[in-house]
Parts: sequence; structure tokens; C-alpha cells
Amino acid sequence: MKDHKKVAMGKKSRKDGAAFELKVRKWLEENGFFVDRWTNNVRDGEIRPARGNRFGSRTLGFPDFVAFDLEGFLILVECKTNGILSKDEKEKIKFLEERGFTCYVAYKGDDGKSVEFKERPRLRGEKA
Repeated sequence: MKDHKKVAMGKKSRKDGAAFELKVRKWLEENGFFVDRWTNNVRDGEIRPARGNRFGSRTLGFPDFVAFDLEGFLILVECKTNGILSKDEKEKIKFLEERGFTCYVAYKGDDGKSVEFKERPRLRGEKA
């Protein structure tokens, strides 16, 4: 039996996350970046095309965006409203950075409206 409160909370979270992704994309574009959705994922030690399903067919891939400017600076951006990555996400970002990508996490600022960026947090055991 479904818990209708959890279903409603999940729908709201998905909607809020999608709205935040649009806000991040707009911010990047307003600041001189060309932005596209990153449609790959890290699986089994490789970068592979992301697999879709009936629930998240539009939100494929990790991280969310690839962005570059006219000078050729390229970044990968993961959007998290709270700025917190799961252990799996941290490992994926570490994998990408080991291959030369620059990764950032976009999150909501303290006012709940602005977009802030932070570089990936250090993983446990990593040297600074």
C-alpha cells in the first residue's frame, strides 16, 4: 500500500529539483557558458551512455550539465539543492576528475534563491 504523504513528497522533491536545475542552467548561460545536458554516466569504471527508465527519462546522466565558455574552459556541474553528494556520487566525481574533468556542485545559497557553487568535497582518506 502506498504512503500518499511520501508519494506527494517525492513528487515535490522531483519538481523542486527540476526547477533548480533550470535555475542553474540559466545562471551558467547568463555568465557566458554554453550548457548542455550530460547524457553519460560512470558505471563499472567507464564513462557510458546513461540508461533511461519510465520515471527519469529526461534526467539522464551524472553529473547534470556540461558547460563551456568561448575560451574553451569546460566544467561538469551536478545540481543538488542542499549541496550534499552521496558516497556513490562522490566516487563518480572523483573518477571524472582523475580523467581531467573539472567538476562543481551547484546548490541553493543561504537565502534559498541564489545559486552557489562548490568544488567537489574531498573524499575520506584523500590528501589535500
